Parts: sequence; structure tokens; C-alpha cells
Amino acid sequence: MLQFINSYPATVQVTIMWFTPPCDDGNWTKKGWWVIPTGHSAVAHGGDLEDINRFWCYFASGWDGNSFWRGPIIRSVPLSAFEWCEWRGGTSSIEIGYKQVDVGDSDDVIIEFKARS
Repeated sequence: MLQFINSYPATVQVTIMWFTPPCDDGNWTKKGWWVIPTGHSAVAHGGDLEDINRFWCYFASGWDGNSFWRGPIIRSVPLSAFEWCEWRGGTSSIEIGYKQVDVGDSDDVIIEFKARS
């Protein structure tokens, strides 16, 4: 299970990417958006993570425009709900940077968003 907990003082939106060969445009699928109000959580994937792959990616942004949880893996995503292969994009897409997480042999991972201190 991949779960996100929002302890940040604003709503957070999240997209994930996971290994799914062969996808039409690459070997990964990206999906979003989960909108998580402060104090709430969302399960983005309900199965055993390591059964699929040890590497998972996510990007999140606070609706206040002040915080981003990102990494160096640049992909295009739309602003509305989607499920696309990794290299698919559109004229209204934006580029974001996914952060990669090595889940090792864990079935479940919980990622918590917090304000930076």
C-alpha cells in the first residue's frame, strides 16, 4: 500500500508513477491527482508495493503555492485527473519533477507531508 498523509497546513495534491512495462509510451504509468486536505490521508495504491517494483515515484504540491515535494524525474502531466503512460503529454500539460522512493522489500509505505521548520 502506498499512503500519503497530509500534516501540512494546506491541502496537498499528489501524483504517482510506477513501473508497468510495457506501457505504450515507456515502461511507467503516472496517475493523479489525489487531493488531500490537511489532517487527512489517501491511499494511492492498495496492493503490495514490492510485488510490482521496489522503485515508486511521487510529486506533491501544496495548494498555498509555497511547498512542493519533488525530485529530478521530469514528466508532463495534465492539471485534471489522469492515468497515462510515462511519456504521454498534452498541450495543456505541465512539467513536474517526480521524486523516486526505494521501497526495498516493503509491502507498505506511508509518506507524510509536513511544513518545513
